[in-house]
Amino acid sequence: MPRPALAVAARSCLKEGRRELSAWERCPNRTDRVTRMCPACRFRFLVLLLAVPLAYGQSLKAPASHPAVPPLEIRVVGLFWKNFCLEVDLQRTNRSKSPIFLPFVSGVFISASVTDTTNTLEQGAGVAWLNVYGASDIIDSEVMRLAPGQARLDAYCIADTFPVVDSKKKMRRQVPLRGSLRIYARYHLEEPAWQISKQQREEMAHTPRSQWTNADRSSGGNVMIEIPIPCQAHANPADCSSPPPIYQGEHRPPVPDFGN
Repeated sequence: MPRPALAVAARSCLKEGRRELSAWERCPNRTDRVTRMCPACRFRFLVLLLAVPLAYGQSLKAPASHPAVPPLEIRVVGLFWKNFCLEVDLQRTNRSKSPIFLPFVSGVFISASVTDTTNTLEQGAGVAWLNVYGASDIIDSEVMRLAPGQARLDAYCIADTFPVVDSKKKMRRQVPLRGSLRIYARYHLEEPAWQISKQQREEMAHTPRSQWTNADRSSGGNVMIEIPIPCQAHANPADCSSPPPIYQGEHRPPVPDFGN
């Protein structure tokens, strides 16, 4: 039955129920009236309970969930060429009400855009991304604490070219930094109290709160922003926004890059 028809039936059933209730209130022998009317009332209200949700099905839908806002906000406050280096001044701010933790090593990754028409990087034909900063084989569990509302400003130098290699042809060439940058920043959340060991509690008791490193390394995430790369003084403005091409078989050198 269409929803409009169900809605009409529900309203009709409700009116009928009210009339029956009014008649029951006027009846001198209420006990007999209740005994006689209860089956009918039960049936009508059962129909009403079934019809109303169907007629107004949209009201039963759960409200749309909004994605949680990440606790870490990143913003580029400075971006300029300095000799053969693109300096990126990155500000990381804790927008949550709890402390978060930033890794000392591998806390920031920066990738540059390239044009990959042959899908040699397996990211799909077209614009692809190659890491130009942050890739490391160093394993370091050290973190720095960022209190609620606290910000940290760091400068990163990105070279004006980056290497790619063709392992089969044993060739290496430098690719110009053009197009766009994607900047990724990692963070960890605070470790829940029930996960903190007795030994760790004792250490924290003798350490200022601003120096606590109780990071939950199994939680957290990444945030990303994409920004255009500015033109160098000697560059052709028409070429600045065009990502450089990558050819079949080319890829970034392994880490560490012994050929650099």
